[in-house]
Amino acid sequence: MYIARDFGDPVQNYWNLISTAILCDVAVERQVEITGPDAARFAQLLTPRDLSMLAVGQCKYVLITNGHGGIADLRYFWLREVELDGIPLVVSRTGWSSELGYELYLRDGARGDALWEKIMEAGAPFGLKPGHPSTIRRIEGGMISYHADADGETNPCELGLGR
Repeated sequence: MYIARDFGDPVQNYWNLISTAILCDVAVERQVEITGPDAARFAQLLTPRDLSMLAVGQCKYVLITNGHGGIADLRYFWLREVELDGIPLVVSRTGWSSELGYELYLRDGARGDALWEKIMEAGAPFGLKPGHPSTIRRIEGGMISYHADADGETNPCELGLGR
């Protein structure tokens, strides 16, 4: 799958993100759930960030490192399971724009079109437009992008993320 990145003028997309609102379909980004009695221990082995104080329902921005300490190809705060008119979702207060953002994860992929339409309708009075997190805003906000800013040879210290 490809992620939609072209919504016309990138400068206008930037201002839509900053001054009104955008809805970005990032279904191409796959989520992974680690379960089982050793799930926490296993997850800790994947990242140099200390996950021991993570609360249930809390998200963290972590780097998954490879065997040489380079950054594996993955990615960010808190989440809650909810339903919107019968559509089961996980909502997290995260995002890739450095703006106030939320990510919605469908528990039932067949409901994607219905969810999109509901959000677009509810957001219309606020100027909601389809869009993509602006690369310009990502850079301004110091958000690191795999491939653009880092790869398997980059270690967290080189990015100022050593802590």
